[in-house]
Parts: sequence; C-alpha cells; structure tokens
Amino acid sequence: FLGVAAFIKASKPVTPHTVHPSLPSCSTRRLLSFAKQSLFIFISISSLHLCSCPQAMRHHAIQTSAFITHILQITESENRISEDEDRITSLENQVSELQQKVKTLTERCDDGENRSRRENIRIIGLKEGSEGQSSVTFFESWLPEVLGMETKRGVIKLDRAHRALGPPKEDRCRPVIIKLHNFTDKQRILTAAREKGQIIYKGSRIYIRQDFSAQVREARQKFNGTCQRLIKGGVRFSMRYPATLCFSLKGAERSFRSAQAAEELNPTLLSSQDFVDYITKEWEGFIAINKTPEISPSTLWESGKAYIRGSIISYTSAQ
Repeated sequence: FLGVAAFIKASKPVTPHTVHPSLPSCSTRRLLSFAKQSLFIFISISSLHLCSCPQAMRHHAIQTSAFITHILQITESENRISEDEDRITSLENQVSELQQKVKTLTERCDDGENRSRRENIRIIGLKEGSEGQSSVTFFESWLPEVLGMETKRGVIKLDRAHRALGPPKEDRCRPVIIKLHNFTDKQRILTAAREKGQIIYKGSRIYIRQDFSAQVREARQKFNGTCQRLIKGGVRFSMRYPATLCFSLKGAERSFRSAQAAEELNPTLLSSQDFVDYITKEWEGFIAINKTPEISPSTLWESGKAYIRGSIISYTSAQ
C-alpha cells in the first residue's frame, strides 16, 4: 500500500500556479493539500504498526483503499481549482481590456457629441412660453435686442431653437437650446453676454452659456463650489474645455482638472495680507531653527512643506 500511495503521489502532481492573492480558492487549496498530506502520513504510520497482524492488515487495507480514493478526489479538486484560477485570471485580463475599450469609445462619442454642438448656445432662466409659437423667429430678434448687438436688419440667423427635452416643471424653466447658422455669431453672442454682465428679462435673470454634452456639464458643475469662492474673493477665472478651471492669483497662473483638488484649495487666502504675513513669519521661524549643516536641503524642504501645511490648517481652522 505504501508503494501504491507513493505511485499515486508521484503520478498526480499539481502544477504550481501564480494565484491572485484576493482569490478565496488560495485557502481552499492549502486546506486540500494539508488534508492530502495528512492522509499520506496516516497510511505510512499505520502500515508500519500493523504489519504483524493479518486481520488488522485486512481491515487496514479497506481503510487505505478508501483513503486512496479520497486522495484521488482531493487531487482532482486541486486540479480543478487550479484550472478555475487560470480561467479567473484570464477573465480579469479580458475585463480590464474591455473596460479600457469602453472608456476610449465613450470619450470618442462624447467628443463627437460636443463637436456637433459647436454652433449651439444654451439660454437658462427664460420663462416657459416667452418665445411664443415660433421659437426661431423670436430668438432671431430677441438675442440682438437683449444683448445690445449690432446686426444686419436687427436679426441673427438661426437654424433651430427649442426647449430641452422633457416635460415642463412648475418650479423650474427648461433651458433653451439654439443652433446658430454661423459659428462667428455664437462667439459674438457669448462675448456680448460676458461684457453685459447681468441680463434681466421680464424680471428674470438670464444666463447664456455654451452648449455641451451631459458628461461635460456634469464635470463642470463639480467646480461650482470653488467658482463661488473665487467670485466672493474677487478672483477672475475661466473654464477651459472640457472641464479645467483656470485663474490667476498674485501673478501666478493656476489650473485644476480635478474638482476635488480645487475644493481643497482656498484661493482667497493669498489675497489676505494677514495670512501672507502669518505664513511668512512661520516659514522664517522654521528656517531659523532647522537650517543647520547637519540637515540636508532635501530633508529641510520636505519637513518645511509638512510644517507649513500644518500651519495653514491651523490658520483656516481658527478662522
């Protein structure tokens, strides 16, 4: 029986696999391997102690046969688990490739949609029904009038004008989407709206914006909190396509593609002379104490950044 067991062990090797550490089958394989090794040890020890007793040997032979069957089943389970792990690894690679392809295709579709909207503008805040029955006719004369633009015959040529899709809401007016015939007219309208500032029509505040896809609008809306702080601080800013916030502060140009990174910045701090004096004093005090020959410049710089970061947090918390 020892020879049979040794033959089974030698003829059923389990090929080692590189297993993903997060797969639950790793622990299962270890348990199966431990169980199989325990059975081999039991067979070997019991065979040595029962060689002198024929009746015990016959009983032991039956048990050994059952153990060998279990060993074969365990080995088969190990092989199946190894095959499943290979399949899972292959599927994970395929999913990663498909995710990258979907991302690329989504970006291309969004870019194509925004290109198709290049001649569009979006009017927000205009009360429902103000345009009457013919939207195109109304806005061809309304835009030059409300913006004070000079045009031929007092109109701007439009291709289409309609409300955004969806049923009207009592508490909110649907935006108006307008497609202009000429791209230059769109630029003139946006420039005139920017120069005019507040646009009031029949008691309602009107906003004229570029028309972007839903994905770009959502990305830009994430910067609303930062933009409000910039407005309160008197800092002029712009939004570059698709969603990059840019502004100039104390002569330094700043840009943010991440709304989260922009939220972590308080752009009004550097416009406060008290804050500038506080940080300058903190930095000079840190350098006076820590700038020694024993401290390398790189270590001094890294520790200085951490110290100033803590000082800024303390200052803003106190405010």
